[in-house]
Amino acid sequence: MYADGTLEGGVNDVHANKTSRISVAARFEDGRLNLYPGNRRVALVTRYRNGDEMVWRYGPWKNRLRRLETIEETDQC
Repeated sequence: MYADGTLEGGVNDVHANKTSRISVAARFEDGRLNLYPGNRRVALVTRYRNGDEMVWRYGPWKNRLRRLETIEETDQC
């Protein structure tokens, strides 16, 4: 996936019903990754950091995700 604002560079996937295709354009705007399914004008999904949390918004729903372990504990490379 490329966040270049085009459907060609975005996500091309299959819907959960396994029959419909999904095309999503992605753009980084104001420190957020905004996803525009079908090249809509308004982002349907947004992801961004808020302090130590990642906020994942899908339509009217907002989820706050927090890291369960520190980076040093999970970095095994």
